[in-house]
Amino acid sequence: MDEMVIQFFNMGFYNVDDMKLFVQVQWITKEQYKETTGIDYATPLPSSDDPEPVQSEAPVEGTPASEATSEIDDAEVNSK
Repeated sequence: MDEMVIQFFNMGFYNVDDMKLFVQVQWITKEQYKETTGIDYATPLPSSDDPEPVQSEAPVEGTPASEATSEIDDAEVNSK
């Protein structure tokens, strides 16, 4: 697999970012990355673009979640 990846990079089918991915999935080594691209491989940091998990609003204390939702739905329907 590594020889094909390196050959495709040299032919222009893959770019440096693709090669970084191939190091991460262990198709090539960090050493092969450097030999092929001429750039030292730096372990990528987690992206700050990763979305934070969305937390839903908690129901009113003492009210089961299903009841809180249906009360809101009923209020919306009755107000229209």
